[in-house]
Amino acid sequence: MIIGIPKEVKTGEQRVAMTPANIEFLADKGLEILFQTDAGSAAGYPDAEYSAAGATVCEDRAEIFARADIILQVQSFGSNNENSDDDLARLRSGQLVIGMMDPLASPRQLRPSPIRVPRQSHLN
Repeated sequence: MIIGIPKEVKTGEQRVAMTPANIEFLADKGLEILFQTDAGSAAGYPDAEYSAAGATVCEDRAEIFARADIILQVQSFGSNNENSDDDLARLRSGQLVIGMMDPLASPRQLRPSPIRVPRQSHLN
């Protein structure tokens, strides 16, 4: 399974979806993690820490969306109503997005969504 962590693109957002310690835990479980270049820099985590933890750092945001089974974002479409349309267009059927969403404030962004939510998911 591949987890993708793109850089946050909403103006002023400085958080990142996962820290290097989180990445190390998931990588130790056998998951592949794609991490966009500089996604953690505003939160104080340089790319080198993500690489050392087991993530593959890549520059191409589109590649992350194309390859990942799960996308982790702090502010996903709906919550990021400034510039998330490009990300919404990149989603594939069956791809899971984990992040803040605001469907009541941005209902139009959920209508064309190919997302399906699994009933249960966990890591041992």
